[in-house]
Amino acid sequence: MLIERAAEQLDAQSRTNDSLDAKAGGVLAVAVVALAGLLSIASSTPGWGSPAGLIAVGCAPLVYAIWPRAFEVGADLRTFYATMGGASRADASRQMLSQMLAAIDDNAAALPAAKAQAVRWGTALVLIGFGIAALV
Repeated sequence: MLIERAAEQLDAQSRTNDSLDAKAGGVLAVAVVALAGLLSIASSTPGWGSPAGLIAVGCAPLVYAIWPRAFEVGADLRTFYATMGGASRADASRQMLSQMLAAIDDNAAALPAAKAQAVRWGTALVLIGFGIAALV
């Protein structure tokens, strides 16, 4: 039961990571298109530099958010079987759960908080840049 619950938590962490990647990638794509649009009207529109600069600065945390990172998924099954194949079911289960909990802790420490913060900041800067661009 605990191994199944740990697997669900690892899966939820993976889905959260993928969701943040998708959000950051979408905002980044729209920001790049907006930058291209602002650059295309640069010669005829005074004041285009401020929103373009803000949008460009907002792209940095979004790139940080989608930058590839190692994601722990628990024990390597081939190695686990090689080491624990002859162990009792209880010992193998304890070892599997231990490795899964370590993976959950590693992922929690490394991924969501900083990544979610980067997506929020990047999106906010890009949206403020869009607002200023609309005024220009």
